[in-house]
Amino acid sequence: MSYSTTIYTTSGFPYGGAPESFVRSMALGLKKNNVKVIIRKIRGDKYENKFNDTGVKDEFVFLKRRPKLEIIKLIELLVLIIIFPISVFKSKYRDKSNHIILFGLEYAYFIIPILLAAKLTGQKVFRIITDDYPISTIKPQWWKFLKQISYKIQYKYIDRKLDGVVCLSYYLYNKCLQNNVSKKRLLIIPHFINPENFKTSDTPRRGDVSDVIRIGYAGALIDANGIIDLFEAFIIVASKYHNIELLVAGDLSNTSEETKNHINNLKNKFAEKAIFPGMVDSKKVPVLLQTCDILVNPRKSSLFAEAGFPTKVGEYFACKRPVVATRVGDIGYYFNKQNELLLAEPDNPSSIADCIMNLIQSPEKRESLSKKGYEWMISNLEYQKSAQKLISFIEEQ
Repeated sequence: MSYSTTIYTTSGFPYGGAPESFVRSMALGLKKNNVKVIIRKIRGDKYENKFNDTGVKDEFVFLKRRPKLEIIKLIELLVLIIIFPISVFKSKYRDKSNHIILFGLEYAYFIIPILLAAKLTGQKVFRIITDDYPISTIKPQWWKFLKQISYKIQYKYIDRKLDGVVCLSYYLYNKCLQNNVSKKRLLIIPHFINPENFKTSDTPRRGDVSDVIRIGYAGALIDANGIIDLFEAFIIVASKYHNIELLVAGDLSNTSEETKNHINNLKNKFAEKAIFPGMVDSKKVPVLLQTCDILVNPRKSSLFAEAGFPTKVGEYFACKRPVVATRVGDIGYYFNKQNELLLAEPDNPSSIADCIMNLIQSPEKRESLSKKGYEWMISNLEYQKSAQKLISFIEEQ
């Protein structure tokens, strides 16, 4: 049976940060499995996507750029609520869509009009839940109260009305069960990783071309990701090993002043050994990561960390590099035996440093983790396999 699916997303497409990467790999995974896919972007692009080389059609529901003024944001919100049913009818009768997948939509005022229109047109609706966060973290816009109420209603009442909910973690799966979503309508898919995006295996590790061991990180340079813990761990390791360097790539736009001060201190103290290239084009990130000998995901303990599966871990595995990750969320569940990566305790720079030094001392361990981590990614996160799981789940509903 042939399928046509419309993905409504609050992320950009096809390139950008972690959300864009997820949607791109999911869409391509479905396409590889003979599903016709169209992307409908709810919010204007945050990143400059000048071209789309994926073969997956994308279009905007309303505005092409994200507004900055609060009044324009409110107008955008109201217009979207009104035109969502029209867009859903277009999906059915113009694009011949059988299913609607929602990514990044967490508010009932968005999903209710989509759901009602889908019911009228006979399309099934599935929502992907990627994370959870306290109500207090919702941005303090002047319609914040409406957003808070809508957020609660979606999780507690509307999700159970959908044809299916896909969760990235067991935490989110169990939360859905607590909110009375039927177990048969729930599926866990941690990620969609396309290993082809990371096929730059000819890129030499730093340790392959000199005696310097490079420790790497790529992602948002924010406190919740444990970036300060990584800096402190590096200082500990650097006090015992002189042949190491730290590469940290990421956007500084949301970085706290404390983190910026740490970065400046590291630059001053370690000179060439502390490398901060800033925001790197997503296509170039794999090449940069594969110059490293050890990759680290130092995420701190938090509700956000418990709820989601970190994108970086899957991408690190795809780079065929040994990984150190903090024991948060499903990471401890999947990797408790530490055959695929080394587990450090969250909020503990000394524990992160111990894991890094363990790998510095053992090239054999680095090779073993690189191989087994990659194999685990292929078995559990590879985008075509994850898409097959999603298709099977849709067919069962």
